[in-house]
Amino acid sequence: MNEPSSTINTYLPPIREVFLSCADSSFILISDEKLGSTWNNPSVCKEMNVGELASHLCRGFTQVETYLDAEEPDSQTISAGDYYSRFERLSDITSELNKAVRSRSREMASKGWEQLVKDAGDCLNRLGTRLESESPSRKVKVAGDSVMTLDQYLLTRIVELTVHIDDVALSLDVDPPGFAPEAYILAIGTLIQCSSVIHGSKKVLQALSRPERTTPEILRIF
Repeated sequence: MNEPSSTINTYLPPIREVFLSCADSSFILISDEKLGSTWNNPSVCKEMNVGELASHLCRGFTQVETYLDAEEPDSQTISAGDYYSRFERLSDITSELNKAVRSRSREMASKGWEQLVKDAGDCLNRLGTRLESESPSRKVKVAGDSVMTLDQYLLTRIVELTVHIDDVALSLDVDPPGFAPEAYILAIGTLIQCSSVIHGSKKVLQALSRPERTTPEILRIF
């Protein structure tokens, strides 16, 4: 039986600062000339080339601005843990969900590396100022028509950025930009929360402490 999730505790690192730090690290990698020279090469992610994967990485922060530009919804919110649990077949690359992800990435990549770098840099400059002024209670309507507070949505973006920076770096055979420990704390906490929503907290605890009583799928979200 699924269990209700709760928001990440307030003693954890400031979410907006960590998000912007991860986005800055993403931009460092996106700006690497090696990415431009290998744009059409295969990536480590199946059915995506380097340019498409880099574009997907960029969407980890550009989509934040897109949602903030929309009218603020007036609906009940879900947590970051609930967000991923609402999508089916996340790990199946043949699912309609993942086909749509690749299609959006392909469209973004069609503009080329230089345009991606320009658009990403401009977006980051705007976000740096904008996130300082957004209310702690600000809501956004995100994928799947789910409504979240901005900070809960940013937790999902921290997950996306930390995961896909590693994917892009491996595709380029370069070392990934470093992250502050707080980024991993928030990303791992969000994924564990999601697993708890899907499987129940007891099974997650067993997966972390008693592997003989569980299966690896309990902790796998993607």
